[in-house]
Amino acid sequence: MLTITSASAVDGDERATSTGGPDSGAICTSGGSWSQACFYHEGDWFGVRDTYEDGLSAVIEWFLQVPTTGEKVRSGRIWNPDGVDAGWRSKNKDFTEGYYVNFRACRGSYSRLNVQAGSCSPWHAKKA
Repeated sequence: MLTITSASAVDGDERATSTGGPDSGAICTSGGSWSQACFYHEGDWFGVRDTYEDGLSAVIEWFLQVPTTGEKVRSGRIWNPDGVDAGWRSKNKDFTEGYYVNFRACRGSYSRLNVQAGSCSPWHAKKA
């Protein structure tokens, strides 16, 4: 169950601060060896958790895509720097209905806002 917060239309680098994991019906990355990410289209929620205790942060990279043209119109990253013991952290977004939300789970340095090369899961896509 997610803690309710205001939806964000801000893009770029953001910190996931709400607690709670993904709701039923969310599409999730496979939970690779470093992090896991989910997107739930009802309310446009992202969830991210760290799955490996290594001093790095879990992060979602995402972009919003127009279905008819493939144009990328928004993008950002959502960070969970709170570590493995914190579990899921979530962020509420506000996306255009019918557009594709593409996302993947990665790891990186939150203090430097740097994603580690080669650490990301495959991309997943879901309509907003």
